[in-house]
Amino acid sequence: MSSNSASTSKLSDGAAVSGAYTDACSQGVRTPGSAGILPAFRRGGRDAYGHFRSRLHGHAALAFAMLVASGAGAGAVEPSRVTGSGDIRSVPRPAAVRRIADISASAAARYSRAHGGEVLIIARQGMPDFRAFGGGRDLRTPMPVYSITKSLAALACLSLGHPAPDDVVLRQSGHAITLRQLLSQTSGIEPGYARLYSKSLRDVRAAAASLPGESPPGERFVYGPSHYELLGGVLSGVGSPPPALDRFLARMRIRPSDWRTDRNGRTFFSAGAVLTPDDLLKLGRFVLDRARPAKPAGRFEAAFVGSRANPAYGLGFWLNRAAGGGEPRDIEEAIGAGLTGEQWSRTCLSNLAPPDLICMAGSGGQRVYVIPSLRTVVVRLGRTSGFRDPDFLRMLFGAVPG
Repeated sequence: MSSNSASTSKLSDGAAVSGAYTDACSQGVRTPGSAGILPAFRRGGRDAYGHFRSRLHGHAALAFAMLVASGAGAGAVEPSRVTGSGDIRSVPRPAAVRRIADISASAAARYSRAHGGEVLIIARQGMPDFRAFGGGRDLRTPMPVYSITKSLAALACLSLGHPAPDDVVLRQSGHAITLRQLLSQTSGIEPGYARLYSKSLRDVRAAAASLPGESPPGERFVYGPSHYELLGGVLSGVGSPPPALDRFLARMRIRPSDWRTDRNGRTFFSAGAVLTPDDLLKLGRFVLDRARPAKPAGRFEAAFVGSRANPAYGLGFWLNRAAGGGEPRDIEEAIGAGLTGEQWSRTCLSNLAPPDLICMAGSGGQRVYVIPSLRTVVVRLGRTSGFRDPDFLRMLFGAVPG
């Protein structure tokens, strides 16, 4: 991941956050210190909760009571749909209700603030239900996202439909390398940090193409810029950003405020995008819609499947598949630890978070977490100050440190 510095500020207190968050509170979204779900059902001076209760019978009443007892906010779970006969449609499963109710936005905000956090957004189904900003940041403040750029580049590449993940896209150091091996960072090519991130670099494509191989493709996961800068050569194009990436950004309605380039004007694919929190929400929602279990298999499916060399990393995305019995590791610490394939196979971000959690990660604690089973997107941005994925997710999912 790139090591460019971000500006420093402090998050506001969890109970005194941005105006947008205050507005959400006034609309009945559960907030730290609020009365829970009931305010969201009051409309026009009428207690809609009483109206709902009078229409529920038998098991329907019990199911709704479970929802209220869970303490879930209106921004955390949809009220059940009630028909004239009193039947409830799409009542959340008890496990889902429990998981959503466990999310502690205030605890996550305190942890984020204490570890350099400047932005925290927790959003469900495209509607942010918690927003905390600090140091003058807001939804449209441009911020460097570092290696989240890789996730964006991977999605842009997969959106083309061709080449397919298992197509050979280049030959280097005597080996045929597939698109999957580039995106999963198992190409076998030397990472190339020093050479590719030199400030005097004139041609990032040529520099990447000259890097030697270290192992046969597919055998080892080695994190670094080389794989994605080689991808830039595969997609080719001079300019910032190149055509394939530009089309995807236009589709997403994302306009980067800045993007790192070499001296010839070629865009970096491994790091360097400057995006707003709103841009990252759009990106997270795009992933959320395509990673849902009920979604038919499509061209993005491969992005959320790990490799044999590292089951915890897909095509530009970190995965929590080993949750429940894995070894929680911080992403940035794990990258620097030189883990073996066996160690990666046991790695998760959190045993408390759902196993379908997907993460886009950048240096210094820049994160976008996508949780399809909870239909939730979390955007966390800030500066380097000891942020760790397992600790943040423990706060987010309501566990008390032991």
